[in-house]
Amino acid sequence: MKNKNAFTIIELLVTFVIITLVGGIGISSFNNIFSGVDKNYYQKLEQSLLLSENDYFESHREELPIKWTNKVSIANLVTDKYMKPLKDKKENLCDERDVYIYLNEETKAYDYEVS
Repeated sequence: MKNKNAFTIIELLVTFVIITLVGGIGISSFNNIFSGVDKNYYQKLEQSLLLSENDYFESHREELPIKWTNKVSIANLVTDKYMKPLKDKKENLCDERDVYIYLNEETKAYDYEVS
């Protein structure tokens, strides 16, 4: 007489395959979520930097005429108290970069760019 209390090897393999597929989909979804959060974080940092830089150039319009491209470093913005020090997700300071302002000839507006 056969014992009906045990699983067959086929049932165990099917269960293992299903669990593996669900786990793979879950890990992929979590990676997409976390990369989206990081991207959003750095976009917010860049927006904050550009707003601070805009304020800086508005305050220093006489010293930095915008007939050509001008730049200011993040360290200057922090020193002059236009913004707090920028830190990445690992708490490293991001003060090595510069922000450029230039006059866009087509739109006759000022554009800002982080490098």
